[in-house]
Amino acid sequence: MKSRLLASAILPAFAAGIFACDDATGNDDQEWEAALSAAAEIPAPTGSPTAGGTAEIELNGRTLSVLVSVTGTLTSDVTMAHIHGPATTTATAGIVLDFVPAMQAIIAAGTRTGTMVSASYDLDALPVSATGVLRINPDTLIAFMNTGRGYVNVHTQTNAAGELRGQITRD
Repeated sequence: MKSRLLASAILPAFAAGIFACDDATGNDDQEWEAALSAAAEIPAPTGSPTAGGTAEIELNGRTLSVLVSVTGTLTSDVTMAHIHGPATTTATAGIVLDFVPAMQAIIAAGTRTGTMVSASYDLDALPVSATGVLRINPDTLIAFMNTGRGYVNVHTQTNAAGELRGQITRD
């Protein structure tokens, strides 16, 4: 009898905890954003950049959708964009999700403003590789974004190390 009473008290609470869970494993839909600016870039870019931008990142199930847009005009043609981590706003880190394969038409066109990245990634289908699109475990990527330790940056010909950067935060 005590076991049934205990189970009837614990199981609903346990189930509520599971369904309300919004953790770093990416089991629930989540949204993040980043405000991109030259002022946030490390090291500081050259050429007096005036462009800004946004990154919108959304996780639905295990599909990560990314939209990176630049307002104003970059100092030169875009060459690449990525998510980096783990890093705070005052540090740099390696690439953890590379957008370049999804940017080929934008790069070839010499784009300097507008949509730079519009792509979706099936996190369970992407192989993890030191030089691939996804370079770390997908759950680690999600944890970086959930804890503010990931950032997006946009690179240009003039600023090969990066012209725009924005720390990823929960939306």
